[in-house]
Amino acid sequence: SGAVGGRIKYRANDTHSVVPTLSILAGSHGLRLGADVRLVNWNSVELGSDGAGSFGFNNVFTRSDPFLATSGNTTGTSMASLLLGVPASGNFGGPTPYSLRHYYFAGFLQDDWKVSSRLTLNVGLRYDLETPYWERYDRLTYGFDPAGRVPVQVPGMELRGGLLFVGVGERPRWQGRMDRNNLAPRFGLAYQLRSSTVIRAGYGLFYSSNTGNLDTTTGVPPTYSLAAPYVATTDGGATPYTTISNPYPQGLPPVLGNALGLASRLGSSVDFVNQYRVLPYAQQWQFSIQQSLPSRIRLEAAFVRMLSVKGLESFNLSEKPDRYLALGAEENRRVPNPFFGIFPADTSLGTSSTFVQRQFWLPYPQFTSVSMRAANTRTTNYHAVELSLEKRLSNGLTLLANYTASKMMENNLTSLVNTRHYRSISDLDVPYVANIAYVYDLPFGKGQPLLSGARGVFGKIVGGWVTSGRLYISGGPPLGISDTNGRPIRLRNASKSGPIGERLGDRVDPVTKQVLNPYFDTTAFASLPTQYTVAPEPPNFPELRAPGKRTMDMSLIKRFRVRERVHIDVRADANNLTNTPQFDSPGTNMANKATFGVIQTAGPGRSVQFAFRAVF
Repeated sequence: SGAVGGRIKYRANDTHSVVPTLSILAGSHGLRLGADVRLVNWNSVELGSDGAGSFGFNNVFTRSDPFLATSGNTTGTSMASLLLGVPASGNFGGPTPYSLRHYYFAGFLQDDWKVSSRLTLNVGLRYDLETPYWERYDRLTYGFDPAGRVPVQVPGMELRGGLLFVGVGERPRWQGRMDRNNLAPRFGLAYQLRSSTVIRAGYGLFYSSNTGNLDTTTGVPPTYSLAAPYVATTDGGATPYTTISNPYPQGLPPVLGNALGLASRLGSSVDFVNQYRVLPYAQQWQFSIQQSLPSRIRLEAAFVRMLSVKGLESFNLSEKPDRYLALGAEENRRVPNPFFGIFPADTSLGTSSTFVQRQFWLPYPQFTSVSMRAANTRTTNYHAVELSLEKRLSNGLTLLANYTASKMMENNLTSLVNTRHYRSISDLDVPYVANIAYVYDLPFGKGQPLLSGARGVFGKIVGGWVTSGRLYISGGPPLGISDTNGRPIRLRNASKSGPIGERLGDRVDPVTKQVLNPYFDTTAFASLPTQYTVAPEPPNFPELRAPGKRTMDMSLIKRFRVRERVHIDVRADANNLTNTPQFDSPGTNMANKATFGVIQTAGPGRSVQFAFRAVF
């Protein structure tokens, strides 16, 4: 086989911003006010592989019998089809170019009030306003009308639900409603309890960007795109319908845009951005105690909590309702298709006189799927205890150590059609993280405790070395188990103890092909009886986790002075100095017995590099 075609891709994006600030000192008050104003343009012409036309060739038209596949083993070539100009497939068109713009504005006011020599208060207020995207030629969907009556008559059915377009009727050119209720208060305090002890606390509400969390192509519907599939033959390959010299004798199909209104994309899938979305936001709390210790050491203990709400998620609004689960495989029965002859013949719902029963149980049977992006349904709750120790530079040593014990929970709504609330540990949860980092001037050479009498070349070699490094230790993220019929039922705690090297799943019974040393207990789960059973288990299990990470990095650095303006830097850097295996997550698909509970990959091992640099 072979293919010819072209690809077009141009982008021109820019951001214009103005960030004025003003600071005023008035007695014990330190006032700050300012703004952040941005104009963002996003322009794209990205038609893909079919933008300039794309055609594929095979040997069907040039073999001895186009209806006998085996004849292609000895006759016909795709190159001959190319020379004759008779493609077997092709397409012309692609996603429409678009020119998007949106504005962002934020204003803030903060007062740092020194109440007394021991107490300082911080009080502030911020306001965020972000417009949705608008497109220069209004080539956007506004949203979706779930109750709108579709202006197409289908016998025995009253279809409701369809796409809405910007700039039609009284709808604005913006892609959705504008969220104006975004006041964000901030509060903080610092109180010196004793000369060596400080208490700090704070609260803040922070809004996130909507447009920054959305794909820029979201909402540019296929109704504005040109899609012209090439018709190669109308008699099963006996004769070409046309040639590449005139591939579209009937002309290209029209670009419908918003002309069909609620009847747009009937028989196909629809994708839109929730027009009622608001800005996600997070509330953050923090309380800490800082204590100074001898030898220039500072110790801090803090409690941190963050509640993120109205996060953006995507859902299919045309899922099968749970009330039909009891009917099981009845969903696969072929029934008369009421859309045949009414919906476009090139759509999946308009091609056949029969269709599967499941389609007509959906809330919006006129579409294969109804994908809504930017539903404000995600909620995440994070809380942590943080400990840190800092030894400031003394005797050539700087040391920083910290430890965080945390937990992150989130809701898992999974569906807007069927109510299923799974509150579980987040897949981003890491139960603990520890870091120890240092920088140390090695005590050798002139002016140092060791080998201080070294002179000449030997003194230049042994003195002036600096070493730095970091030890990192963390727990592993939680695991979730999948299966053919959905998440299986947990019978017991599947976690196992012992060295990970003994639980890699690398020993297999030669007769039964059973994995003898899986990472976790693979018999602790039972499959759902059928695919029509709702999984009772959450997406992730807090007690079952992937291997944690442990690594040490180290550097050794020395600068040699050759002349006053000439220096040579020498350094050696080692990543994972101890060559500790960094095992990745095991297989979690219960249906794949060969990889279930098996660790197949690991992170990089030790690497050492040397560098020399002349500075003059």
